[in-house]
Amino acid sequence: MDKAEENALPRYEDEVSPSYEDAPAYEAVTSEGKSHVLTTGTTLTLDPTGMSIVELPLGNAPPRYTLSTSLLHVNSGSSVHIKRLESKGEEVSPLTVYAIGEEFISPFHVVRKQLQDVTAAHSHGLGVWVGLRKIIWDFRTRIPLKKGEGIDGLSGGSAGAFLMGVGNGPGTEKKSLLQFFDGKWVNDDDEVLAIEREGGPECEGMPVLSVIKDLDQEMMDFLVSAWCVTMWGEVRKRAHKSNSDKLHTSELSLG
Repeated sequence: MDKAEENALPRYEDEVSPSYEDAPAYEAVTSEGKSHVLTTGTTLTLDPTGMSIVELPLGNAPPRYTLSTSLLHVNSGSSVHIKRLESKGEEVSPLTVYAIGEEFISPFHVVRKQLQDVTAAHSHGLGVWVGLRKIIWDFRTRIPLKKGEGIDGLSGGSAGAFLMGVGNGPGTEKKSLLQFFDGKWVNDDDEVLAIEREGGPECEGMPVLSVIKDLDQEMMDFLVSAWCVTMWGEVRKRAHKSNSDKLHTSELSLG
């Protein structure tokens, strides 16, 4: 594995990695053993405490997702469990769906194969800092190469540096599952799944995610968890700015 991939998958000493062999299949832990279809128009926001994902407009409904640690108080060495409230009959219980960290995302259940080993990385550097390059988040998996694309398809040079497992088989290549840029979440078919925007007074300035495509429950969990990864370290700045704006407004009204 190259250095870039090692950096994209930090290890957490206190994190217990899920065992795919012991974990139940995804369909076994969704309500009634089925993967739900979520209709277009679902709009979510991170609550001001950074501890839950709730649906807009705000009401008395319970959070759609809860977090084991507030996104306002994370650092490069911490991790967060994303939990979805799962209904089973009359009972509602939290189900851990993903563990996330800074540039890290890992499922807690046996999801479809392409979601099991995902790397998360984004563009950075001086170009991003000065605004010359835009920030693009890329959530990638590895897929097997087709016959003729592995060792048989190499023509020498450094092409082998981009393959894994070529000694024991056809090797693999990287495939983008989900990208985030310009406020849009785009899948591998270049379809826009969701739009992110800055929130207003209705959610105290916290980020808002509007789903514009029908997604099954498995993909929805992945999208929400990936969204939380992109907010790592950033949402604290937004909350601080929102509190500063409130204080300034209060001082002006008193003055």
